[in-house]
Amino acid sequence: MALAFVSFTQSEDTVGTSVTVAMPATRPADDFYLFVITRDDDDFTFDANADIAELVDFGNGSGLDASLFVGWKKGEASEPASYEVTTTGGTGERSHVGVFHYSGQHDTTPIGNISSVNSGTGTQATANAITATSADSIILRVYGVNTRYFDTFSAGTERGSYQVATSGYANYSVVEEASPGNGASTGTATADIYSTFSDGWMAVTIEIMPAAGGGSIIPQIMHNRRMQQ
Repeated sequence: MALAFVSFTQSEDTVGTSVTVAMPATRPADDFYLFVITRDDDDFTFDANADIAELVDFGNGSGLDASLFVGWKKGEASEPASYEVTTTGGTGERSHVGVFHYSGQHDTTPIGNISSVNSGTGTQATANAITATSADSIILRVYGVNTRYFDTFSAGTERGSYQVATSGYANYSVVEEASPGNGASTGTATADIYSTFSDGWMAVTIEIMPAAGGGSIIPQIMHNRRMQQ
């Protein structure tokens, strides 16, 4: 089975010290689920979770007034409808959550290379480059931003986002690209922030690996859910 995007599920969790992650309505066993959480706060950490393998926990002490969590899990035979991710410290701000569902990933090692988290302030976010380790992998650029949202990308297909341009919110976008080839650099990528103001942003590049002997399918369609106030 080729590696392919299946669905995007978004949710919002109100102020508190834990975050409820809503799973897709259809959640087959053995598929791949990427979790993205942004939070309008930068003085806390996400706690370890026995069910979700953490890839990124960034923001604590950054001064960006926003934080980014990225994790993943392989679907179970009886996958629950939601998970709880707790936090330590901070004031318990609102969280925005996205679950990105893929099928056809590598059974035991679905994560290839991952970049360091890039961050800064301004009107454009930049995701660092990685070296692809498969010609059939999928490259994901995960972006987070305080208050504003992303609206233009240098490359790729946006697979999902949370967009509320209001104080007290931190938003995300996930953009998918094809592998540049085994051993080749992805180069950097950029995401423009819908704002004339300078906002804190975070970005990371993640490689999702295909099943042994599998390729990848990247239909060029937008799968974006917008919520604005």
